[in-house]
Amino acid sequence: MATTSSMGFLMHLIESRVITVQQADDALEAQRKSRATVGQIALRLRILSVKQIFEVMRIQLATGARFGEIAVELGFMKHEDVGRVLAAQEAETTDIGSILVQMGAVSFEVMKAERRLLDGPRSAGGPRSASGPRSGSGPVSADGPVSCDGPMSHGRT
Repeated sequence: MATTSSMGFLMHLIESRVITVQQADDALEAQRKSRATVGQIALRLRILSVKQIFEVMRIQLATGARFGEIAVELGFMKHEDVGRVLAAQEAETTDIGSILVQMGAVSFEVMKAERRLLDGPRSAGGPRSASGPRSGSGPVSADGPVSCDGPMSHGRT
């Protein structure tokens, strides 16, 4: 699931006509598909075994309950473990802005400018067009190509 800040940023981009609703939906789906599951992270962090993960998943399929809640109920994880896994999941999740740049929905420069606009008056905003969704040429800055493989700085330096 996308974070509240990701959803707020996407809504800003849609309302500003920087991206379309379909582009936002595509970016969220790409983010969801690329995100490691709670079970995968718990296994990697050696909090759960494969056997425990399958037991939690069996119950999860039957009940629809959250993975971490089930693991805690079964005594496989503590609440602190769930918090640690969720924090790792959030830290590893590719920033929605980076995904939009990778998709070619918006340029790196426009993404940065829109983040500054959303962050408030402490940052300079660039001109915006109300003529329709803008598309970008890819992740390039004044200093040359920019990698968008990791999380963006959210306009903060």
